[in-house]
Amino acid sequence: MTVDGYDGERTDWWCYVLAEAAPLTRVPKVWIPKRLWDKPEINIAALVSGYVSEPEFPGSALRLSQIKGYPNGHIQMLIPTEMVQANALSTSAYCYRNKAQLPYKQPVSYDWQGFRNQQY
Repeated sequence: MTVDGYDGERTDWWCYVLAEAAPLTRVPKVWIPKRLWDKPEINIAALVSGYVSEPEFPGSALRLSQIKGYPNGHIQMLIPTEMVQANALSTSAYCYRNKAQLPYKQPVSYDWQGFRNQQY
């Protein structure tokens, strides 16, 4: 993944999200396969359910996938609404009008602990 992320428009903002290391390490993480891209949430949640156990649930797992239409290695992450609302990762988001203002220039490394399945 590049620090550029998705292709954007000239008027788009550049954002990054910081999370606390300890909760990020503990939270379950699930790779979403290509066959579920563009499928309803019920289908994706069914897959995630197979990789989490009580008291975990599909809304308590980070979801990662290759970005549709981008070369291999371009990864996107979805933080479920439930996790954001509960501030489960102690996240903070920061946005800037242009890329040059970003204090972080390195892409995210997704070499994390806690993946419940293999990357597709």
